[in-house]
Amino acid sequence: MNEAFPTAVIRDAAERAESAQALLEVLRQYDGAFLRWPETFRSLMEQSGMSYVRLAARSGLSRNTLSRWCAGSAAPRSRESYVRLGFGFAMTSAQTSRLLVRCGGYPALYARDLFDAACIFLLDRGGASYDAAEALYARCLRHLDPSADPPPQLATDQADAQIRSLLTEEAFEAYVRAHTADFGRPRAQLRAFVRQRLEALGCDPATGRIRSVHGCFADGAVAARFEKDVSLLLRHGTVLRRQRLLSLGVQLGLSLPELDTFLTLAGMEPLCARNRVECTLIYALQQLSLLHPELELARAVRLQAVVRDPDAARQLRDLAERYLRGCYRTEPDGCESAADYLRALLAELSPEDADELARLLG
Repeated sequence: MNEAFPTAVIRDAAERAESAQALLEVLRQYDGAFLRWPETFRSLMEQSGMSYVRLAARSGLSRNTLSRWCAGSAAPRSRESYVRLGFGFAMTSAQTSRLLVRCGGYPALYARDLFDAACIFLLDRGGASYDAAEALYARCLRHLDPSADPPPQLATDQADAQIRSLLTEEAFEAYVRAHTADFGRPRAQLRAFVRQRLEALGCDPATGRIRSVHGCFADGAVAARFEKDVSLLLRHGTVLRRQRLLSLGVQLGLSLPELDTFLTLAGMEPLCARNRVECTLIYALQQLSLLHPELELARAVRLQAVVRDPDAARQLRDLAERYLRGCYRTEPDGCESAADYLRALLAELSPEDADELARLLG
């Protein structure tokens, strides 16, 4: 992968683009820097010095599968495959998380998930295998009480740090026994974020009436195809793949900073300008905030009506004052949402980029 241009440079160029044609020029200029799986996988193979035979033995993946990935005729289709590669390449848990997030579009290893916790522990010890992680997980699973619902004892970053500091499998099992509650409420902040945004989307600020989460899908405020995904997230903390999360974020009308927050809470990196679709999305959301400030202001009003939080109220006041001082004017193009703006943008992009953005919109 070409690292000549830092990601921040590409993102800045996308945010500064003032038209679809300017965006296309950014995409052309930095084409060699965009992430592509075959190049990434070949680079990992070269850096490790491994043969297909050795990597297959260490990861539990077949030689034919590894060969297809290297040739570019296929890519991993499951989160498990990326984790297996982490063990196969003797990566640390941080390196494996980066592989999951950047190449697979999956959440990073998560210390509140018991299997992920076992992977974090073993990857950072070194010399273990994916099968060893499954065995450790099976042994520790019996220590959890599914009927218990005590509050978590540690923040996720604290839990992650403690797991990394453990030295033996016995110590890991003791940690699981002592912190059963920490595996019981996954992704609490992400779930709260999504629930608040759904309630805000369905809120009538004039009356204070808030539709149910189901109501947001029933009346079309959010596309019905996302209802099952959202239900799994709110009920069980199940996190979608990155592209599906981005699609949901667009449906929720999230701003550029909010979408970065959304991804971070899901255990992923913020929007990455080294991805062509995400680079396009960065440009689109930046332009949307400039051309249609009324959408951001209306969203902030509805959110404040839902959360009634002092920080949210302050942000709303700052936002309103900024727009008044800047004398912002709305473009008269009939845009009513981020999805509307992105659909209008499709006609101005090259066929390749239009197809990628269309897939994001679903």
